[in-house]
Amino acid sequence: MAWNDVVRSNGKNNDETSNPKSKTDKAKSANGKVSSSSINVDNQVQAEQKPWNVILGDSMIKNIEGWKLSKEKKVTSRSFPGSTIDDMSDFSKPFLRQKPENLILHIGTNDMSGESSDNVATKIVRLSKNKQSPTTKLAISGIIFRTDNENLNANIKQINELLKSACRNNGWKCTSIKS
Repeated sequence: MAWNDVVRSNGKNNDETSNPKSKTDKAKSANGKVSSSSINVDNQVQAEQKPWNVILGDSMIKNIEGWKLSKEKKVTSRSFPGSTIDDMSDFSKPFLRQKPENLILHIGTNDMSGESSDNVATKIVRLSKNKQSPTTKLAISGIIFRTDNENLNANIKQINELLKSACRNNGWKCTSIKS
């Protein structure tokens, strides 16, 4: 196909043989007649793939080895050390484009300093609402209590209570973190 043809067709190639998604398989039957059957590559791939779960969070989840969590489902765990709630909005985009079956968010640890409990919980809920979709079930992991800065634990307890309430109200799953 010439460059001008590509430009005129807005970059789309209508040749069946160049697009495996619309490829037609022609086979001769016993009587020599040619029959066509359409092969949808995407459906074949989807049928063979395991359901996919994604765990995204700050450094508190850095030691989670997703591939060890399930034999029936593919689990991907990604830690973004130092990430804030606002950062996770960007970091989660490539994963959500793949439409995972389940998404677990563990965020807020790095937002504790200098922000009120209400503000941190509100930002987590706002991000969660922006990331929910009809194809992905959402779960929020409560903030893990700290041993390095126990002064934050009262705030963490309050945030986790607010998150539990938001999960109930929005139909999300919520992990229960106890002190």
